[in-house]
Amino acid sequence: MRAVEFETRFGRLSGAVAGDLARTLRAGERVKSAGFLAIEARLATLDPHSRSNDLANIACRRSAANGDLINAYTEYEDVVREGARAEAAVAAAASSELASRGAALTEGGAVEDPTALRGALDAAFGGGPNWLVYDPGADKASLGEAELEVAERVRRYNAKRDDWRVMIEAPFLLEVRAGAFAHVYLDDVLVHRQTRMRLVRRNGQWVTRSQVGDWIFHSVARVEADGLAIILEARSQAALLAQVLAALLANGLEGRTLVFFTDGEESLREGVEATFADWPHQMWLDYYHVTQNLKGRLSMALRPGKVIDDTVKPKRFKNGKVKKSTVKRITRSKYHLRVLKACLWAGNVEGAIDYLRWLLRQEGELKAGGAEQIEGAISYLERKGARIPCYAIRWQFGLPNTSNPVEIANNTLVSRRQKKKGTSWCDDGSFALSGLTRAFEEGVAEELFTLGKVSLKLREKAADRGRTTGLEWIVDPELQGIVLDEVDLLDDVREAA
Repeated sequence: MRAVEFETRFGRLSGAVAGDLARTLRAGERVKSAGFLAIEARLATLDPHSRSNDLANIACRRSAANGDLINAYTEYEDVVREGARAEAAVAAAASSELASRGAALTEGGAVEDPTALRGALDAAFGGGPNWLVYDPGADKASLGEAELEVAERVRRYNAKRDDWRVMIEAPFLLEVRAGAFAHVYLDDVLVHRQTRMRLVRRNGQWVTRSQVGDWIFHSVARVEADGLAIILEARSQAALLAQVLAALLANGLEGRTLVFFTDGEESLREGVEATFADWPHQMWLDYYHVTQNLKGRLSMALRPGKVIDDTVKPKRFKNGKVKKSTVKRITRSKYHLRVLKACLWAGNVEGAIDYLRWLLRQEGELKAGGAEQIEGAISYLERKGARIPCYAIRWQFGLPNTSNPVEIANNTLVSRRQKKKGTSWCDDGSFALSGLTRAFEEGVAEELFTLGKVSLKLREKAADRGRTTGLEWIVDPELQGIVLDEVDLLDDVREAA
């Protein structure tokens, strides 16, 4: 085994591969070693096929002189085929888990539809939800130690505020029992579908006509419990939720209360309610998406111009007059959005709605047609209010307030490779790349390429595992630094391009 230095049109790169990869079968033969396929797939998840094909040939010591080069189209076929295997392996693992664990819960019989478990799960919970229910109006004499701690934090938070709208006023729930909860983050990510070409008959002749491509939907989830996590991805929300349920069962989490975080998409809410109807759970909205929704509506509703920022105290001259240069001005939308964000951070949805109703009466603040946008914001909060928690107290106790973990997963699995300017994808190619990326990032590439299957066990989070290529089972551990340097260089070249 040796390190290889090679020149490409992208600069000087270094790579290290196991010696058996040099003895893989020739290009004309359709059978390749698991190691070659893994390196081929990993390079394809990092860079375009033409470039990853060049690197795969060089890394595996193939050359035109020996007549054993793998061409780009062959490499594309390999990636799509291995990606389909990865997708099928996850689906098979989920189906197997639902059939075995689900059958045990329902006392026999395979479970093909995850909603068939409804009504059979509640026996596994032994007491229902594990929430701390805090009511600001409760008698302190009746509160336990945990409730008293929360009450003190609420008191200190409210003491710094003089506007009731931005105070914590409403009851709320908190996950306080260690080992009693699992957090699930859900989201969708879209990439452009390739434009299709089809033949149509015009004036007696067949001509080629393009058919506009739309979007390919990737549904992504991240499940976390006890410091461990797993990322899941599927072609539909229904298939994704079935995988989530299977992962929960595979890790013995059926006794946990589930806490879901989404961006507010109704189809996700409906899917969760259908799949986990009898599983104690709560769904919260991501704070960022809630405030961004209101920000967009306010920008369309309010007149342009700036107002004085009354939160910044201006400096004064000795005679008491205000120094005009120290008076800070901000846009109207930013001024009013700041109040709404403070209300929502405290979980005071009613305060935010009251403020919007007051703003609706300020005709001098609104554009023509702006009232419709304000009414839309009020309707949005009325519909979503039950899923807006007290973010302030959750933050103080170190509990999640955002769907950012799944947004990061979206970027890792899909966006980083596929959401490039001018790129479009076929369905099989898109899901093949995301499925293979998941296998490498989750550390299950070895069992996928050697055994053709994957497990749904939660693993250490990526930040705890450290940087990895997913090829450790092929490459000598002593040369991992070289491989990681190569990945870094590929990232730098791609960003520069």
